[in-house]
Amino acid sequence: MPRLQGKSSSAPALLTVALLLIAALIALEYLGVVNLVPNFGRP
Repeated sequence: MPRLQGKSSSAPALLTVALLLIAALIALEYLGVVNLVPNFGRP
């Protein structure tokens, strides 16, 4: 089986960035900075 040659995949880096953005959005929603989901987060 031949070895794959070429550029390596950037999927792990993109996945890491996406997870960090989702975590930041959830944190901001929970703290009440943004209010995308009504009645979610601290009172």
